[in-house]
Amino acid sequence: MNRRTTMWTSFSLAALLLAGAGTAEAVSGTSSRAVLTDGGREAVVNGAAVPLTVPAVQKEGDFYVPARWVGETVGHVPVWHGDRGIIGWLTPNAYLEWDFGRGVVAVNGVDSPIGGDAYIQDGNLMVRLAWIATHLGVTYRISPESARAEFEFVSEPARAYEESAYPGETQPNSRPVAKFMPGKPVYRPGEPVKYVDLSYDPDAEGLPVYEWSGNEPAFFAEGTYPVTLVVKDGKGNVSLPFTRTVTIAGEPYLSKEEYAWHATPIGSVVPGQDDAWEEKLVQAPEWKAAIRHNEQRPLISAGEAVHLTGQGTVYEAPVSAGAARLYAHPVNASGGKLQWVTAIRNPDGAKRLFVKVTRAGETAPSWYHPGTGAHTAIDFLSGPAADKAIEIGPGETAFLHQYAMESGQAMSLLADLELDGDAVLIFAATAPGETAESWKPLQQAEPAAEERGTYAASEVEISAPAGGISEPARIRLKADPQLPPIAAVDGIAGTAFDGRSGHGVTYRIRLDYPRELAIGVRPGDGVLKGAFKVNGNVIMAPEGGVTPADGYLMLHRTEGTEKAVEIEYTPAPGSAAADSLILIPLLTP
Repeated sequence: MNRRTTMWTSFSLAALLLAGAGTAEAVSGTSSRAVLTDGGREAVVNGAAVPLTVPAVQKEGDFYVPARWVGETVGHVPVWHGDRGIIGWLTPNAYLEWDFGRGVVAVNGVDSPIGGDAYIQDGNLMVRLAWIATHLGVTYRISPESARAEFEFVSEPARAYEESAYPGETQPNSRPVAKFMPGKPVYRPGEPVKYVDLSYDPDAEGLPVYEWSGNEPAFFAEGTYPVTLVVKDGKGNVSLPFTRTVTIAGEPYLSKEEYAWHATPIGSVVPGQDDAWEEKLVQAPEWKAAIRHNEQRPLISAGEAVHLTGQGTVYEAPVSAGAARLYAHPVNASGGKLQWVTAIRNPDGAKRLFVKVTRAGETAPSWYHPGTGAHTAIDFLSGPAADKAIEIGPGETAFLHQYAMESGQAMSLLADLELDGDAVLIFAATAPGETAESWKPLQQAEPAAEERGTYAASEVEISAPAGGISEPARIRLKADPQLPPIAAVDGIAGTAFDGRSGHGVTYRIRLDYPRELAIGVRPGDGVLKGAFKVNGNVIMAPEGGVTPADGYLMLHRTEGTEKAVEIEYTPAPGSAAADSLILIPLLTP
């Protein structure tokens, strides 16, 4: 056997013990008869047709039969030992091991050449019937003229306490029994398959390990699919493999693409669809929604991922009495140590100023800042209410936040404030250890940061009836003709602009009286990180984020009985913003 064949065999033999045929269930303690024909895709066992994945083959007067099927039929199944790259078969008269890498078969530990007694066909072990019959204790007859072989066997009665008889077995307790059945005889393409577990351990030690193969949650083409289960008990004893077939036939229940939206777990990624479905989702009509910019709380943003190259003011803006939101995401690119501060100056020379933080999400300086910004958004959305307050004397300045930052570190913060008077808010980089009493604001040392400015609103409210959705639809979460940008102004440059990025903005979406829907999120350009709140429950994106190439983040499924679904979301610092919500009707054919 050449090296290429050996490598191919080692990868293929694992499949042979998990594939091969439909199972012929023998009747315990009775005599049975099996008939095979050369090239036939069916065998006949006790008069009943049984499908074969690999047919028997007649060669020069001998008959070669699929080992897996024969083992299942007579009740002694071969096992693939992947750790050693060999096939083991415990038969009534001997223990057999094939090692195709060395070209030998061991009978009770004695090696001899495999020769013409076995070979591999399409990843399945084929054995010469005359050779294996001796070890299995069966009688056989070959009729070369009719290209037919038959064998008779007596199946052993099942033993509740069958001891493992593999060579070297020393454990006295019983081998567990793997067993299951499909929930019904026939499933439709795309219909969820239920596997009813009937496995047990005679010693009642429990079954901590289940090893399945072929147990797809659904199949999307008609046919017969073998499914195999092996279980292990608490002491490591391994059951014999148990195989049943799942039959798929009839009109499709769901397509593969529809099924993904029905079955993907919440918080997981619905994989990219085929081209037709992807185009259908990208081109999905925008569902009519009422949109409102809530301007009760303006957003003061220092900018997204602003790189600090030295000390100085990053952004400064007046804030009126009432409420405001702060957003900052600085990166220390100075090559040395800096301190980041959020300073508040009381411009009133006669009255004291009280400032209270009511809601906050903060991430301390870190070199792993690409992964920490998501935690700021999560804390802001779902953390406990903040309870921090400062009092600022007439004409004085106080630091609300101050962080020591090593070179290369970044931090991020989101905070909602309540102020009982007008104030001036300043984001700045200072010398390490600087205090509010000694600090004197420097001229702006940085170029205008991306997204820096004062936004008229920090919350966008979107509401829509969702009972009449009959085809995939979407609701945009990025500024476009459907979702108008937020009016903004750069308080230093004095220029107005349209706020489109969304960092620091909370989106509140309410879907009223939804029908049965799957609700997903399509990422925008880049990597979407962070979290969403759905009816108060936090749904986190995977740790590495989601890109458009990955697919869609599954947020929620409705049951058609809810009065409303409420979704809350803010783009995480360092994350791309979400492009849109995708609404998929859950159809039940």
